[in-house]
Amino acid sequence: PAILRSMASARKAARANALGEAIERYVFANWWDDTSTKYEIEEFSSYSRKLLVLSQIINSAPKHSPLERLWVITPTFSGYKNYTVKIILAQYKNRGYVTGSAGGTYKEINATMIRASGELFRHMSALDRMRKFQKEPSDFYQKRLAWFGFGDGDSLVQSRLSTNGGKIICLPELEIDTIIHHKLEDKIAVHRCLFKNQPPFLGGPIERLCL
Repeated sequence: PAILRSMASARKAARANALGEAIERYVFANWWDDTSTKYEIEEFSSYSRKLLVLSQIINSAPKHSPLERLWVITPTFSGYKNYTVKIILAQYKNRGYVTGSAGGTYKEINATMIRASGELFRHMSALDRMRKFQKEPSDFYQKRLAWFGFGDGDSLVQSRLSTNGGKIICLPELEIDTIIHHKLEDKIAVHRCLFKNQPPFLGGPIERLCL
């Protein structure tokens, strides 16, 4: 019975995480693609005072590519009122932008911000290695990361930030909401969620900030 309760909790958590990821991808993609969408933007420092781990990210930024400024972007959407999406946008002092994002419940906002911060730090570390070792991007993910991180997309990011509309992103019904069956499903819970009409997230032209 204890094992059954544990797996039931694991499946519930897996579904919540999958839903948060699906919301993040749908909202982030629509926010970037549609400049008429509404969003809030605030200085990252308002969060870094609350969470030490966020301050540590700033302090551990690559010394030869320090950060100029950080923002937290919160797109406005409807459909799942208990959830939010946080996009952390960092601007390098020389040039270039890098992001980290996550979706989660308001109840667990700290955990959501930590996940977004962790992604930001991983992206920063990858860019640092490319700079240090003059390494060429090996796949589309890295090419997009480098395109924005090394400054080619500066004008697009600045243009997007200069526009804030009144349109609220409306989340549609889930097209996929299912347990993923696999050989270890009695020990590891895996779930997948995908909204109808999900725009490309990692796909599409390189000039999209979604990562």
